Amino acid sequence: MANSFFLNKFKSLLDLRSNNRDLVVRIKGGLGNQLFQYIAGKSIAHELGASFYCDFSSYIGYRYHHHNMLNLMGLPYDELSPKNSQKLKELHKIAETLISSYNDFSKINQTDDLLLLDGYWQDEAYLNPKYVEEVYAALRKKYQHSDNQILNLVKSSSAIAVHIRRRDYAHMGLCTEEYYIGAISALREKYSETQVLIYSDEPNYSEYFLRPYLKDNFQVVMTGDDILDLYTMTLCEHVVMSNSTFSWWGAFFNEVSKKNIICPYDWVMVDRNFKICPQRWVQVKDAVKEIIPCEESIKSHKDFLASFPIENHKI
Repeated sequence: MANSFFLNKFKSLLDLRSNNRDLVVRIKGGLGNQLFQYIAGKSIAHELGASFYCDFSSYIGYRYHHHNMLNLMGLPYDELSPKNSQKLKELHKIAETLISSYNDFSKINQTDDLLLLDGYWQDEAYLNPKYVEEVYAALRKKYQHSDNQILNLVKSSSAIAVHIRRRDYAHMGLCTEEYYIGAISALREKYSETQVLIYSDEPNYSEYFLRPYLKDNFQVVMTGDDILDLYTMTLCEHVVMSNSTFSWWGAFFNEVSKKNIICPYDWVMVDRNFKICPQRWVQVKDAVKEIIPCEESIKSHKDFLASFPIENHKI
């Protein structure tokens, strides 16, 4: 009886993998999110024996600056046509809550020949190491002949990569200045000759709050190329992360060469149970702060302005 049960289960898995089916992954967000979606999509499609397609329709009319970064990395994919994108509402949608890893078929409908992955897939369990390495190989190839100054520096000497994410992320919670200063200081005490490289979407502010503590012993990276920035970060021996998928990949790619990866324990303030950093990384508690208006300050401003006549001025 037991042998029959396992034989039938094995046969059902073979049937699942042999179906002629297509899997579409919806690509959205910035570079870090796109890498999660792309690699998870390829990993799951491989396990299902499905053809793999990317859908970029989410960027049509998108209000943020994000766009398709996969082609800039030289990654291979077949794109779903705009005409077929209209049919995505009819597809069987595989949400992140349905499966626990890239080789988990527990709730995938075996009869559907067209499947849609819609989510962010921010979990190491969704990533087949084979496709992680393929993507990183494409990244290495892109810059194999580059003569960039930062790239040459990280190839020839030890460096601490510090990623400071601020500009469009305050609603999710920001890593504190104290977290960055404490992490850098701890690493510099142990690795005194190590270069400190700052990657940030607000370089002026980052330099402003770090300079009193680091003096001139750091360099703000401003290559103008997000993909190159990511690649140079992967070559650093130490990484101080923000709560951003960009620095997650900076830490995760080429992890075997890193001595220290420091990350925030909390990822986003809107859901403190949501974690994407592996337990093997050094996780710092109270590193992320929630941005909440101060009621006392609001009242103080309101009371001050109440003493002045406020009139409507017609133009």
